[in-house]
Amino acid sequence: QFLRRAMRQTLLLAVLASGEPLKAGTPAMKLLQCDACQSVVNGLRDDVKYLIQAESYWKTSDLVGRIGASCQDPSLPSGAMEEACAAFLGDHHKALQEEIRGRLDPKSDLFEEELVPREMCLEFGVCKPDSKTIGQMVDMSDRRDKDLKEEQKLKEKWAKRKKSAAVDTGDSDEEEEE
Repeated sequence: QFLRRAMRQTLLLAVLASGEPLKAGTPAMKLLQCDACQSVVNGLRDDVKYLIQAESYWKTSDLVGRIGASCQDPSLPSGAMEEACAAFLGDHHKALQEEIRGRLDPKSDLFEEELVPREMCLEFGVCKPDSKTIGQMVDMSDRRDKDLKEEQKLKEKWAKRKKSAAVDTGDSDEEEEE
């Protein structure tokens, strides 16, 4: 399972780097759409929070425009991620509108509730409960590399100590094995 996940991460990063268009429904596109969903909802969350605090709202045309502009966020990587974002919005823009309207409507059960990106993307079915964002995958990979390097240094340190202890006592590795 670890190897399969690592291969999927490597494939995804290779696809992102290639700049080639992704096909809908592929595992890479699904992962990117999950990331795009969380990025979009995160940006909308900040705007909705501001509107609630200002006791304001968006007209329908403003709401539609704001949702449509979500994929133009400069923090969103270009290329395949833009495609995934556009595909996500194409499938879920109406649901996003309803979620936001509910948070701005005093008559709604959702009134003034915060948008929670992970929960909303799970609800939309864009993310799976065990899915990770690309950033999380890269962080895990970096942490794993760092841990492996530290482990290797410790092994080398212990090997040197063992060798030096064997020389100090006059023992050799061969005598220890016998």
